[in-house]
Amino acid sequence: MSTTAGVNVGGVGAGGGGGGAGAAPLERVAPEDAVEVYLFASAEEAADVHRLEQMHSQASQIIAQLSTDYIWHKDSFALHKRLHNNNVSLSDTETEYPSHMYGMSCYGDNIEDEWFIVYLILELTKRMPNLIAQIVDNDGEFLLIEAADSLPSWANPSSCINRVFISKGKLHIIPPNSSNPDEEISINDAISKIALNSDSYVAKNEIFNHVKERIVEYPDKIRDMMHQTTVYTPVGVAALLKEDPNLISAAVHAFCNRDPIDMKVCRAMKYFPPENRVNTSVKFTKCLYAMLTHNSFTADRRTGWNLPPPNSPQYKSHSLGVKLACGFEILVSQAKPNQPLESNKAWDTYLNGLKTRNYFQGLLEHSQQYNVLLENAKDYFINHLDYVKMTPIVGKRILDMLSDLNLDERVFRKEEPLLPDDDDDKWLLIDPKDLENLLQNRYGQKNFVSLTSETNPINFSGKLNEFLEQTSGIEGVDLQESEENLPTRPKRGIKVKRNSKESSNSASSRSPSLTRKYKVDFDPDQFSNAVQNILDLVIPDDNWNLESESDFSNYGSDDDLAADVYDLNPSQPKKSESTMKNYMKEMDSQLSETTLAKSFATTNKDGNTSVDVNTNVLKNMMQSYQEEAGGSGPAGNILEPLGFTKFEHFNSIDDEVD
Repeated sequence: MSTTAGVNVGGVGAGGGGGGAGAAPLERVAPEDAVEVYLFASAEEAADVHRLEQMHSQASQIIAQLSTDYIWHKDSFALHKRLHNNNVSLSDTETEYPSHMYGMSCYGDNIEDEWFIVYLILELTKRMPNLIAQIVDNDGEFLLIEAADSLPSWANPSSCINRVFISKGKLHIIPPNSSNPDEEISINDAISKIALNSDSYVAKNEIFNHVKERIVEYPDKIRDMMHQTTVYTPVGVAALLKEDPNLISAAVHAFCNRDPIDMKVCRAMKYFPPENRVNTSVKFTKCLYAMLTHNSFTADRRTGWNLPPPNSPQYKSHSLGVKLACGFEILVSQAKPNQPLESNKAWDTYLNGLKTRNYFQGLLEHSQQYNVLLENAKDYFINHLDYVKMTPIVGKRILDMLSDLNLDERVFRKEEPLLPDDDDDKWLLIDPKDLENLLQNRYGQKNFVSLTSETNPINFSGKLNEFLEQTSGIEGVDLQESEENLPTRPKRGIKVKRNSKESSNSASSRSPSLTRKYKVDFDPDQFSNAVQNILDLVIPDDNWNLESESDFSNYGSDDDLAADVYDLNPSQPKKSESTMKNYMKEMDSQLSETTLAKSFATTNKDGNTSVDVNTNVLKNMMQSYQEEAGGSGPAGNILEPLGFTKFEHFNSIDDEVD
């Protein structure tokens, strides 16, 4: 049987690894697609049970008010009180948590649920400034992940544990001690710091702005996330969704996650027979609507589903109605009384989570100590079922609602002429170009350089040359690395001579940090320079002109070659002028009369005409990128890491250069 949600029974302790490390194993089993919220008060208020009850009631009302029109994709978000002396502990490593409020929700395939919860917590802490919130998911401090480009250098997944909080509608970050940046901080110490002096830990605007970009459109965005359409479905389904629109998520997930046993139930349709269908308007989230629409299903005619042909205007409403009815039928079929715990998929998920966290400490299965821990886990799971949203619980609630609801078809048929028009679902069909722009705007590189008709070729080639001179590790180019640790490429045309003594001592003269970093037996800097010279990736110097010597100078000058020949045979006259240089001069002289020389942009200084290297580099780069037409190529591979992806100005730039 399918289960609509993961399990987090009681859930203290940031199962996502962001906060509350070390909590009791029974309380840390959270699914991967869950977001967890911890709301702390001052020590005095947390110690007062009556005051904590009042704050819980007030916070729950605010959350309910802000999320009235919201349809949760998988789990609704609600807060629960967790008293300090009520924390169940079966481990000596449990973190001492003060009394607090806790909430968890599985967002599944719709990440917007997670950001809507962030919006709720920000608004809640504005209205209740005495609350300090910690919010994490399976990735840890996902709020900082959103602002990764603006974080301080000390911030990493391990150093940010218990250092990121929300208070008074603002993001707070507690920096580590400069003398001991790896020092951990307890949850109690962190709460005390924020409570006593919150203004000192307010995050910089550039960090908080990244978070606000994701939630700035709420609450108006809620309407844009919904899709309303008419479905032709059994009257029981119509009555249930009219009473509680949020049941749509459980029904869609039950249908989309159906298995062969569920399909047998759908052929019987005991609770939602097809004979008494009516038209009703149903509100989906766009994510749920897309899931249900694109899930293939062939209705069994023997059950009584008589669908119109696929080209009929009524086909969509009939098809959606059948799928919803099957989803509700699956939910109700799983509301079995006295269901054995071992046959409960939610229990299997919870038990596997305990095993993953080494709850059984490597004990032999079915041993005495193992059985004691297993029974404790079962008791804990059963006693905290109120925290779990499972299909058996949802199905039982649906059965209870069906016994109280008015299932008179005539009531719904009278309302059919008044049903609103269906929302346009063209948003399901997205153009590949629009998708590319969407992904680029959301996940693409930032624009570190832009090209317009005002672009200075010297500045552009300088930035490109600077980028190519950097070293790259497994995580990419580190532009913040100090220049003293970066290899320096020798000037073109200069032969670098190193004697054997320098070569043998190069590794030992390098700093220990670099030795540990590279862990190789040869000089990586010189190796990188040699490869770069061979590939000839570096832009020539500005003083290069039509009469410059050949780029083959990197392989040693001809004077050196002549000197070597003279050393081998002293009787041979030593040449003072390079033979290769004469060849190149003669070649340049011949080419200067052809159209090839005229294809280069030139500059005239003091009557001397020379090639304008910077302008030619910029022009050729633009022409190459334009010819690639958005495909993969050398120019695109160089420009895109710099953040440049737009080429609409290329024609105008090309005209300017010409």
